[in-house]
Amino acid sequence: MTRHRLAARVARLRNAQRDAGFTVLEALVSFIVFTVVATSASYGLVKAIDASHKSQQRVDAADIAQVFVADAIRQAGDIAPAEGVSIYAGVGPKIDESDGSQKDTEGFTVVETITYDSPGDCNLGNLFWVHILVKQEQSGQVLARNDARVACPRV
Repeated sequence: MTRHRLAARVARLRNAQRDAGFTVLEALVSFIVFTVVATSASYGLVKAIDASHKSQQRVDAADIAQVFVADAIRQAGDIAPAEGVSIYAGVGPKIDESDGSQKDTEGFTVVETITYDSPGDCNLGNLFWVHILVKQEQSGQVLARNDARVACPRV
């Protein structure tokens, strides 16, 4: 009977050792799976943040283009703009007026082109085109474009 009890005790110890935890191979495989999942999630978050940033830049650029077109339309009631190209650099908010802190926004370069239907002629009833192109200052990438047809001023 003693031999039988000893064999039973050894069998229980073996079973206890088998259930003690993960093997090295199981731990390695689970770590690799975790690494792949974490890397994929991080990549997805970075891409989402980048897309959000680019979208915000385009919205800001479209807003600036609309302001330039509205300004050209407002001024057209008084004076006829000169035909040609004007370039404005450093457009866009960079410093917060309330506390003077630097904002996290990029500057834009605005290219304004005025063309007349009849070259150099801006009489009542004639029209001219205002083409606005907004580029990112750092990369030169075009972010927004806005075109408008405006009536010549009444003189």
